[in-house]
Amino acid sequence: MARITNQEIAKEDDKGEKDTEGYLFRKLPEYKQRIAGKSIPFEKFSIHKANKYLEQNHRLFLPGMELILVWDGFKVLHRTPDLVEPMLKLVQKALVELEGTKDENENYMDDWCLGKLLQGMCYRCVNKPKEAMESLLNAVNRSKDLVQDFYLAPFAYAEVGFLHLEEGDLDQAKEFLNKARKDYESHMLQSRLHFRIHSALQEIKHRRKQAKEASKMEKQLAKTFQKRRE
Repeated sequence: MARITNQEIAKEDDKGEKDTEGYLFRKLPEYKQRIAGKSIPFEKFSIHKANKYLEQNHRLFLPGMELILVWDGFKVLHRTPDLVEPMLKLVQKALVELEGTKDENENYMDDWCLGKLLQGMCYRCVNKPKEAMESLLNAVNRSKDLVQDFYLAPFAYAEVGFLHLEEGDLDQAKEFLNKARKDYESHMLQSRLHFRIHSALQEIKHRRKQAKEASKMEKQLAKTFQKRRE
């Protein structure tokens, strides 16, 4: 699963099936743990992906980049746009190839929305906010048609909110972040996303407070200046 593309994974020795990717995916659910009676969220996500891999004849759509997304790895890649350019080309190529599977791929919309979400994240990292917003909104607008990966909907809404925040549009940022937080419940990796949303909403609150204080000070200075002129 932890790979960028679906290339074949070479065998390390001659143990046969135990060295294959399919074997590892089939065995994965056996290692699921429960702590204090609860399962680990990311293990649930991994098992979901393993099952989907087996259902789709040993195929996942850009699983390595999906991991980067859910682990908030693009935040780190944002500092190294030269590393993201090849990733953007990879996503664009994968989306073109995906169109050829549209008729027989039952999870086409899941793959398409993930691709658009990844495309938007890549555009954001290479400082193309307009293209990033377009790709992210494409994912948002089609998220109602998701088949299995319903978590992509709140993630898409949240990323639009984060981008608006980055661009300084606090009202739009808050609107999309609240929609991601309030309109979607019990989805995979919910707690992980909600931590990020909470942090962003606190940032919005802090910025508005600063703006209010700056405006108040500006008015006080204007009054003082006016009195001196009089």
